[in-house]
Amino acid sequence: MDLKPNIEISGSELVKNQGDQSKLAWYLIILTGFIFVVVTAFIPHLLKPEYQVGEIAKKNIVANKTVTIVDKTKTLLLRESARQKVIPIFKEDRQFDNQSRRKLALKIQAVETLQANNIKPYDKLNLNGFRYFQLLLMDDNELNESLNKLFNKKIAKNYVAEVKNIINSQRQYLKNNHFEDTEILIALTVKPSQFGAFKADLTNSLDRILDCLQRFPVEHKNIWEKPIIEFLPDNWPMNLRYQCAKIISELLEPNCLVDETKTKNLCETAVSQVNPVYFKVDKGSIVVKKGSTITSDELKIINTISGETLKFWPYLFVITLTTFASFLFCGLYLLTFEPKTISQKSGIGLILTCVVVTMAITGLMSHKLTEFVPLPALSLILTIFFGRNLACVITLPVLILLFCGQILESGVLISYTLACYAAILFYNKKNRNSIALTGIIVGLVQASSITLILYITESNLGLNFLIYQFLANFAGGLVSCIIATGLLPFLENIFGLLTPDSLAQLVETDQPLLRKLEELAPGTYQHSLAVANLAEAGASAIDGDVNLARAGALYHDIGKMVKAEFFIENQLGSANPHDSLEPEQSRDKVLAHVTDGLKLACKYKLPKALQDFIPMHQGTSLMAYFYHKACVRDGVDKVDPNFYRYPGPKPNTKETAIVMMADVSEAATHSLKEPTEDEVKNVISQVFKTRLDDGQFTDSGLTDEDLEKIENAFVRVWRTLHHERLKYPSTSTGKMAIYKTNNNS
Repeated sequence: MDLKPNIEISGSELVKNQGDQSKLAWYLIILTGFIFVVVTAFIPHLLKPEYQVGEIAKKNIVANKTVTIVDKTKTLLLRESARQKVIPIFKEDRQFDNQSRRKLALKIQAVETLQANNIKPYDKLNLNGFRYFQLLLMDDNELNESLNKLFNKKIAKNYVAEVKNIINSQRQYLKNNHFEDTEILIALTVKPSQFGAFKADLTNSLDRILDCLQRFPVEHKNIWEKPIIEFLPDNWPMNLRYQCAKIISELLEPNCLVDETKTKNLCETAVSQVNPVYFKVDKGSIVVKKGSTITSDELKIINTISGETLKFWPYLFVITLTTFASFLFCGLYLLTFEPKTISQKSGIGLILTCVVVTMAITGLMSHKLTEFVPLPALSLILTIFFGRNLACVITLPVLILLFCGQILESGVLISYTLACYAAILFYNKKNRNSIALTGIIVGLVQASSITLILYITESNLGLNFLIYQFLANFAGGLVSCIIATGLLPFLENIFGLLTPDSLAQLVETDQPLLRKLEELAPGTYQHSLAVANLAEAGASAIDGDVNLARAGALYHDIGKMVKAEFFIENQLGSANPHDSLEPEQSRDKVLAHVTDGLKLACKYKLPKALQDFIPMHQGTSLMAYFYHKACVRDGVDKVDPNFYRYPGPKPNTKETAIVMMADVSEAATHSLKEPTEDEVKNVISQVFKTRLDDGQFTDSGLTDEDLEKIENAFVRVWRTLHHERLKYPSTSTGKMAIYKTNNNS
């Protein structure tokens, strides 16, 4: 077949350009995966384990080096004690003195106002101010009783009415005007004739108090009353001195304030002179034993050690080098034994995604819940998608990375190694109950191995702890397999890959969608079966995914069942409806089988990998017949060829491109009447050349060599299905002649 089209940019050049782009995408996937693997292996060591007081240690926490650790609790206690012993430094502040003088003047003025309104001692009673104040507070009955007692002893009874009138007058005034009790008491104590001297003495006393009394900030000012009394004249009655001291204490403000800056400096100096309290932790010593409860003191040691044991650059170099070696090992294996897988961007993407996610989760759970690390899930997913050999090869470097990265303890890692390879070994894709059985086996292997390892290496562990480890690890292994099962549909949809089980179920003839296609569009159904045979052979010829190509071929034309009569294979000799339609109308009818097919695929929940075959088997190819019909009607210059093209996208995998060629080849050869093999080969070659020249394979990754192999495979399938048959001899009776044999022979 001549694959060199006579156009400016040949199909092979387009394929080559697309191949370069595909390689670039492949390299980007590998580079991104490499970076993420290094990060996921390294990051857990930058994150301090989140241990908590009261937590049970699930592994021995060992000091990796000898360190001297500050006992923060004792050191803080000593420093706080030194801080408390520092005597504050005060500074004098007299800004409130004048304010105090003004307040006292107002108090004196209030007393003068009271006396001016007859609130003053009554000489005939000869009572102190406090006792007289009590009379003012009494009701009428109590007042009569008190006055009668006083008059019997001191003055004549004919003064009772006079005294009561005075007291009632004073009561009325006090009721109508607001004064403080201290002001009233002073007015009732100091005689008006002595008030001038009292005022002068009180003012002088305040001046001496302001000058001499050191007043520190206090919560309650009444604490100053006793020292204030000492500054008042000794010849004053004690009650008067007390009331004046009470007034002065309320109007005073502190005059000795703490010098914050000097005091703070003094405290810092005192604290800095306190040496930290240290204790030593030797290298190799067990800080917390496995199964023990972590105390607050042990937690402090753990946090200190975890912040000092990592050497950033050397450790990063080791992780990077180990990851590079792992990638090189896996790449060489895939290149040698699994070239199909390594060439698929989706396959490599799935592998790297599963590895990165598994390592990230392992790093996060390496301190807590180590029993539920999903390493067996990784092995099981790889086995289901790619088979045992590749799963074994990918799992091994992951385990080595975890070991070199010290993410899991050696005993735990041995347990998971056995569990991973148990998942790979016992999974059987032919048995639908295999995953459930595999989960039980993985759980038993993981639980038994870790319990045995702990029993051998840690003789001091109790029975209860060993039982807990067995049950937890059994549950962890079982959960890993459940997780793997639950993720399969999501991974299939995201990466466009299908498991062998899914493909096997989708190609069964009792599938509802295929049965409906056979019922509503029998011609299309037979056409799809023939396309499936061609696609299967073509995929096999280039080591493509045979099962995927066959499944895609069976479903690629399901949209035709919606309007089956508009497609020639379903007309069965009846009138062609396109003969009575305009080209634009015919174009819409035919184009609808793609959109209708996608709607049916979504309705019946076909995987994305199969949905891609529906638009891609047509790509952006031209509906040549309707385009030609429009050109005949309107003229070539007036018809836009892009209007008669399918919307695409073009095939982006080898399998979708194979189905495109199988679809066109089957239709082209089916229309031939008793063709020879050479005629079939020429027709198929022309079909391939037309699609190649039209640029339909630019996204598929197919090479000229691949196209030639696929073409030869299609011809072989046609030869097999259309081989010449022997002609039997005819007889007059319509029956085969019966030859008699020689009895002696």
